[in-house]
Amino acid sequence: MYGSSPGHSEDVLISADGLTPMSNEARIPEGGFALLSTTPQNAALAHFITALTFDSYQELLWTGNNMGRVVSFYGAQLDKYTAFLSASNSSIRSLLASETVIFSLTSKRLRANRRQGISLFTHTSDHMTDLTCMHRLSDVPHKLLLGGNQQQIIQFDVETQKEIRIVSVKQKNCLALRSNQKFLFSSDSEGNVTLRHLTTVDAIHALQAHQGSVADFDVCGNKLITCGYSPRLGKMAGDRFIMIYDLRTLRSLPPVPLPIAPSYCRFLPSYSDGRIMVCSQSGELIIMDLNEQSGQMPIQLDTNGFAITSLDVSTSKQCIAFGDQTGLIHLFSDRMEPIFNENSWGTDFPDPIAFHPPVNIDDPEPSYGVFPLPFPMDDHYASDWPEQLCIRRFRQPDPISEKVIDSMRMVQFVGYAHNPRAGTPLRGFNVCPYTSSAHDKRFSNTMKSDELFHIPKFYLRSEGRLTSKADEIDSKRYNRIEFNVLENSVETSPACMLLLAMYHLMNVRTVFLSHFCYLEGCISCEMNLLFRLLTDRPVSSVLSAKNFMKTFRSIDDGKKWADAVANASLAQAVHLFMQAFSKVLDRELSETTAGVALRKELEISFTLNNHCIRCSEHYQSALSQLYMSLAYPTNNEKIGFCTLLEKTLNCPEQNEAICQKCGKLARFASTRRVRSLPNILALDMTASTETEQAFWISHIQAFESRAAITSNSITEQKVKLCSQSETMTSMTEGTTSYSECPHYLPNSVHIKITDGICTVSENKMESSTSFHLAAGIFIINENEEEGTNEHLVTAIRSKRVCSSFVFNSLSSVILCWLNIFTCKDSCWILFNDWSVTRISEDEALRLHACWKLPAVLYYVQDKENVAKEAAKDENRAIIPRSVFWNDLDSNKIKIPERGSRVAIYAKYTINETGDKSVSEVSAVDEDGNCFISSIIKEPGAKRDMDNSQTLKRVSLKLLYLIQEKITIIGYQIEHLFEMLNIHVSEEQVKDIVLLYRSLFKRSLSLNALAQHFFGESIEEDETDPIDLARLSLRLHTKFDELKEADETDINTTSLTQSVETNIS
Repeated sequence: MYGSSPGHSEDVLISADGLTPMSNEARIPEGGFALLSTTPQNAALAHFITALTFDSYQELLWTGNNMGRVVSFYGAQLDKYTAFLSASNSSIRSLLASETVIFSLTSKRLRANRRQGISLFTHTSDHMTDLTCMHRLSDVPHKLLLGGNQQQIIQFDVETQKEIRIVSVKQKNCLALRSNQKFLFSSDSEGNVTLRHLTTVDAIHALQAHQGSVADFDVCGNKLITCGYSPRLGKMAGDRFIMIYDLRTLRSLPPVPLPIAPSYCRFLPSYSDGRIMVCSQSGELIIMDLNEQSGQMPIQLDTNGFAITSLDVSTSKQCIAFGDQTGLIHLFSDRMEPIFNENSWGTDFPDPIAFHPPVNIDDPEPSYGVFPLPFPMDDHYASDWPEQLCIRRFRQPDPISEKVIDSMRMVQFVGYAHNPRAGTPLRGFNVCPYTSSAHDKRFSNTMKSDELFHIPKFYLRSEGRLTSKADEIDSKRYNRIEFNVLENSVETSPACMLLLAMYHLMNVRTVFLSHFCYLEGCISCEMNLLFRLLTDRPVSSVLSAKNFMKTFRSIDDGKKWADAVANASLAQAVHLFMQAFSKVLDRELSETTAGVALRKELEISFTLNNHCIRCSEHYQSALSQLYMSLAYPTNNEKIGFCTLLEKTLNCPEQNEAICQKCGKLARFASTRRVRSLPNILALDMTASTETEQAFWISHIQAFESRAAITSNSITEQKVKLCSQSETMTSMTEGTTSYSECPHYLPNSVHIKITDGICTVSENKMESSTSFHLAAGIFIINENEEEGTNEHLVTAIRSKRVCSSFVFNSLSSVILCWLNIFTCKDSCWILFNDWSVTRISEDEALRLHACWKLPAVLYYVQDKENVAKEAAKDENRAIIPRSVFWNDLDSNKIKIPERGSRVAIYAKYTINETGDKSVSEVSAVDEDGNCFISSIIKEPGAKRDMDNSQTLKRVSLKLLYLIQEKITIIGYQIEHLFEMLNIHVSEEQVKDIVLLYRSLFKRSLSLNALAQHFFGESIEEDETDPIDLARLSLRLHTKFDELKEADETDINTTSLTQSVETNIS
C-alpha cells in the first residue's frame, strides 16, 4: 500500500561509511526475524522510499523514491543491480514485477521497463488523476488493475497497452488492492474493505474495519487482517489493534490488541496460517501468531528516529524489507541465507572483466601471488571449520535443588513441590533453564528491600462509616485542619479529587466563583456553588458533590465518560475525565469573561508547522490545550522528569486530515512550537497502559531513594511529648528524616522558550519561567495485585495550616515550629476521603512503584503578579435580580427587599436508586405573597409544566436572598440548603423545628404545631407548599409572640398534653 511518513523534502547528504550490509549469526534468533543487512538506496542523496516490492520471479528487490528513481538490489546482501529514472520529480507510488517487465506507477502515469532499465512504454490518460496502487490477478496475468485517490478503478491490458474498462466505485477512493481465489479486495480512506468480483470488479460486500482510513490489510486463505486509524479528539490516531475477519461468514473475529499502533500488516504463512507481522511507522516490528497472542515483544528498527515509509514480504516468507524516510533499506530474515522465492529464475549479469597485474616478460623471477587462484572444484576452503565444531548444541539446565526434591510429594507418577521462584518474573516457569542473570539478582534484591517499607496509615482508606449528617462524623479523629473535604465514592473519585485540587488553586477558584450564567446543565455554575460551599461552611465538614455529578452526567460528554469508565481502571477513569472535563469547560466558557481568565491560567498555546505528505505543502495552524498529557518514551531509556516534560512539549505529531492546500485526505507531519505558557501547568500523568506502568516502575526504582531511619531523630522525640498524638503522629509517619532526598518529581521546574522550543531544567536558567508544584493527585494501590484496591488521594501545598493550629502544650508548639522550619514556609496537606493529614514535602514528592503513582500534577508559575493575584480575596459573582424574571408572571412578582423576612417550604421525592431529591420549592414574603413556586425538573429533561425549573435556577434565587441578608424561615429548612449545597449563617436562617425544640425540648411535626396554635389539621403530602410556607411564617410570628409574652410554660404544658392525647 502506498504511504509515506513526514520527512524532509530537501536533499540530505549522508556518508556512506558505516552503512555496509551487516551479517552476524548472533543476530538471528531461533524462530524469529532479525536484521540481516542495511543499505542506502543512494549513498550521496537521501530521498525517502515510497514503494518497495520483492520480485516474484528473480532474486531481486525493487525500490522507488519520491524523486521518481527506481533501484533494484540482488540477493540478501542487497548488491545494487540496476537503477533508472522512471519519472522526473514525481514519487513512485507502486511497483510490480512480471515475468519480463517491471511496472512503476506514479500519480498520473504507468511505465514499463525491463529489469535492465530499458524503457518499453509509458501510458497516461485523463482517467489517471491520483493513482496510488496497482494489482495483477493470477488468472488474468496480462491485465492490470489501477486504483488510487479517485472513484475509478482502471483495467489496463498490458499486451495492447490500452485501457479496456473503467469501473466507477461508490467508495471515496481505492487506496490498496489485494486478491485471493474468490474475491478482489480494495480499501479506502473511510475505513472500509470492499469485496469485489474478480472479473467485473463490482462491489459484493463491504466491511467497516476502522473509523478512519485503512492503513494496510492482507488476505490469506479464509482470513483477512486490517490495521488503520480512528479519530480521537479531532485527530486521526492509529488503532492499537488488528482487525480479523472470517471470509467464509464475512464476520469479524475478536480483534488482537497490540502495544503499538500498526501501519503495516502481513501474513507469514510459512509455519502457520495464523502467523502475521505488524509494524508501526516508528519502526516497531512484532512477529506473532493469531492463535497464540502471548509474547508480543516489539523489535525496534534502528531508523535514527525516522519513519518507515514502505514494506514488503518476499514470496518465500523468509525476508521482510523496510524502506525508511532517509532512503535506507533494512532487510530482515529468519535465517542467515534466505531466498526471496522458492524457485527463482536466473538473473542476467554482465560478464566480469578480469584484471590481472602486468608482468614483465623479461623478469626471470616473478611472484606467484600475482597469478589469480581459481576456485576449488569441491567447494572447500582452508578456512572452513571442521564438522565436529559446527554441530548445534544446547546448554544444560541447572540441576534441581535438593530442598525442592526433599519437599516433593508424589501423586501417582507426578511430583509436586513448592515453587522457589513464586516472587520473581520466572514464577510462571516450571524449571529455571540457566543460571540467573545479573538482572534477576538485582530484581530479587529490589523485592527484598521493598519488603522493609509499608504503606503509611494516612494513605490507606479511612475506616469508618459516612452518615447522612456531617456533624456525626468523628471529625477530631480524621480532620483537625481548617479544610473541608468532599464525599466521594469509586465512581465520583476522579471528579471529586480533581475539583478539590482546583479549589485550592486560588486563581482557578476565583475564575469559577466569578462565573454566572443562565444556561441549563452548566458545570461551571455547579463548580461555583460547590466552591462557595467549600469556603463558607465551617471547617472539618464533609460536603457532597452529587449535584455536580448529576449535572455532569446529564450532558453528552458526561454520559460518554460514565459509560466508558464502567469497566475501566482508575488511571483510565482519571485520564478520560480530564479529556471530557476540559472539553466541556472549553465549550461552556468559550469567549466569556470567565473563559478568558481560565485560558490565561491553564491554557498552553502551540503553533503547528504542518507538512502534507501528499502535496508537500507547508502551512501553520494554532493549537491550544487546557492540560498536557505526558508522551512516554517507547524504549527503555532512563530519563529524568524534566527531560520527559521537555519531550512532551516539543513532541512532533502525525495524523491524517483534509489538507488545506490540496483539499484531499492526506497524512500530516506536525512539529509543535510553544507560543505561550500558562500560569498553571496541568499535567496528565496517568499510566493506563502496561508500557507506561513499566516506565514508572523502572524510573522510580532508578531515581527514588529513601532516607535512613534514625531512632534518635528530633521528630520521634517530640511526637512522644505531644498531647495531640494522633494528628502529629500522622504528620510524621513515613517521614523519617527532614533531610533533602532525591525524587523523580521535582519540587520546581524552569522552562525556557527559544524560538518555540522549550528547554526544561531543575536549575534556574536565564530568561526562564519558574514553576513550583502546588497540587497533585496520586493513585494508591493497597494490594499487591494490580488495580484490585485502588483509590485517589490529593496533596496540596498550603501556608495557612500552622497559623490555624491550636497549641495545647509546649511540645505541640515545638513540633509545629519544627514543621515550619523544615517545610520552608509551606506545608503539604493530604486529602484521603474525609481524612485530612499534614505531611512533609519529602513525603508529598515521594513515589513508590508498588503503591503510589502520580495521576495529575499542577505546577504554578513563580511570578510576582501571579502571587499578588493569588493573595487577593475571592471575587464572587453577584447574583442579579434577573434570576426571578424567567417566571411566567414575573411582572406580578414583588421581590423581597433587603433585610426582610421570607418563608420557604420544600417537598422531596425518592427516586429508583433510593436517593432523596428536591421536587418542589415555594416561598412567600412577609405579607404572604408567593414569589417562588417552582417544580424541579431533572437536568436534561424536557419542561412539562409552566412553572418547572431546574435545580440550578432555584439555587440562584435562594443565593440572591442570602446575598441580600434576607431572613429565611422554614420547616426543616437546613435540610433543603444541605441538599442544594448552599451555606447560610445561623443568624440568617430560622428553622421552625429548632426554634420550638428550644421551648418544648422535643421535635414536633408541622401538623402538631398548626393544630395546637391555630386549630388547623393539615396533611403535608396533600397540602400546597405555598400554604405550608405561609404556615411556617405564622408559626415564626407566634414564636416571637410567645417569647415576648413569656407564655412558654403554659403552652408547653398544654401542647405536651394535646400531643400525648393524640398519640393515645
